[in-house]
Amino acid sequence: KEQLLAAARNEPDRELRGKAIELLGAVGADAELVELYRVTQDRELRGKIIQGLMIAGNGKAMIGLLRQEKDPELKKKLVQMLSMMDDDEAMDEIERLLNSFTAECRWPKRGYAIIRCALDLGLRSCEIANLMISDIDWRAGTVTLKGTKSLRQDILPLPMETGQALA
Repeated sequence: KEQLLAAARNEPDRELRGKAIELLGAVGADAELVELYRVTQDRELRGKIIQGLMIAGNGKAMIGLLRQEKDPELKKKLVQMLSMMDDDEAMDEIERLLNSFTAECRWPKRGYAIIRCALDLGLRSCEIANLMISDIDWRAGTVTLKGTKSLRQDILPLPMETGQALA
């Protein structure tokens, strides 16, 4: 465990460092991963730490990070990972997030639709921002993504909850 922690902190090879972080999750070094997350500024490494916490099955730690994280991409990754966990607390946190779009919010339907796109479709913030109504085929129940990170056109199934949020 100590060798993995040393590699996670100091290994110059980013790939090896990422593997050490994931293995820390496998050996249950949750507290060490959370502390590493707090001192690491690198977005990619923080993403690996989130994966390590997912491997460890520590939804509680991920919820704590989600509540403090300011980076929208990392927040999205935390929410996506939490949504894949079979953890009551994680599911409660996602439910709390979805229910937070009340009349007191300036644009509650818009915020809810954005979160549904991130959760249900796994879209990045830039993909959500570029989504046009013409990209949705209501009859086929699909969403077409154009100009994605991979520079190709992707067609995704449109879950009913997401379609209702967008309608």
